[in-house]
Amino acid sequence: MGFKMLNLRQRVAYVPWQTSLTIRPIEQLLNAPAELQKDLARAWKDGKLAELSFVGLAGALISGVYASAFSWYNIPPQPWTLKSSWYSGLLFALVSICIATQQSVALHRLASNEDGLLRLCTVLSYKQAGRLQPRYLQIFIWQASVMLLNISIFLFLLGLVILVYQEVVSGSEVKLTAVVFTIAGVFGSAIYLTSTIALYWAIGGSEVG
Repeated sequence: MGFKMLNLRQRVAYVPWQTSLTIRPIEQLLNAPAELQKDLARAWKDGKLAELSFVGLAGALISGVYASAFSWYNIPPQPWTLKSSWYSGLLFALVSICIATQQSVALHRLASNEDGLLRLCTVLSYKQAGRLQPRYLQIFIWQASVMLLNISIFLFLLGLVILVYQEVVSGSEVKLTAVVFTIAGVFGSAIYLTSTIALYWAIGGSEVG
């Protein structure tokens, strides 16, 4: 039972680098037969472009949420923890947009070259024991925008928690607000964790080989 719980925590913690969704597709395209490699590389490129496009859109929306939160007229004098949380989150959202834009442009330019897809395979790989392996730095780089976007969302939620409970401590808000917020937070967190664990546990358990 303890081993299963440890394995579950590891899977949730490493969701951005889930083997079956991140590493395995790269391994397959790197070691595919020559007649299939270009098609697999194109499929990986198209999927990554769609992902980066979503990150750019979501990052812009989250940045807008941060900007509107800074203009809330009824916020009392803000503690430094709230300011640092929201400023850092806004910065991470903007950096994720920059990374997604940079990588999208790079992929489009690579694809416009005759040997661009083969060059992409070279960038992603190194040879070990006669077999091409994904470069771990490249895996990190291509997941960086998603990672920063997730951190940005977390920091905004952290700022909300600080805001609500700071008002309760200072006596400027009715404690019922904090109670309702806590219930909503527990419910939302439970749904999020359940959906995340159920999805990635199923995907991880369905890996072949």
